Amino acid sequence: MPGYTTPVFKDKEEQRAKLQSTVTTKGCILCELVANEVQWFYAHLGIDDTYFRNESVDVIADHILALFGTKILAYTKRDSSKLVIDLERIDEQGNTATFIYTSPPGKAVTEGPNATVESRIDEQFLGVSTPERCYRLGTYRSTGPTSSTANQQPCCYFMSFCRLPMQAMA
Repeated sequence: MPGYTTPVFKDKEEQRAKLQSTVTTKGCILCELVANEVQWFYAHLGIDDTYFRNESVDVIADHILALFGTKILAYTKRDSSKLVIDLERIDEQGNTATFIYTSPPGKAVTEGPNATVESRIDEQFLGVSTPERCYRLGTYRSTGPTSSTANQQPCCYFMSFCRLPMQAMA
């Protein structure tokens, strides 16, 4: 994209190693599967390095566990072609929010919670921003499908509170 330089998070590999350890310690995913789940999250969702730089290992681990949980839920429904990701997390202070949903590429979603995610982001964050309390929105569409049997791609929305210099606002 012209005018945008993709940031590089130089500590990403170190963070990934810590993350694998954290996810393993939580015990929700079999040890043998942790490396693949972490790799999928880091390499296949198309998430910009800004997310990895700004989020803590614990928050990223929670996102990976939530996404893994959606895979288990789809399996228990006996229809992995309908793997639905419906992840929302807003911190208690309202400083960060994460929304990750599945959607078919190139098609407007008209049903379910992801049909209204963008309008809810506008209402809760962007539409009420002031110079003293404003937000940055990062959106990413996965470069690959959620699974080998599902023709959907995760869409990720990351909100973060911005602290802008006041002279920049003048």
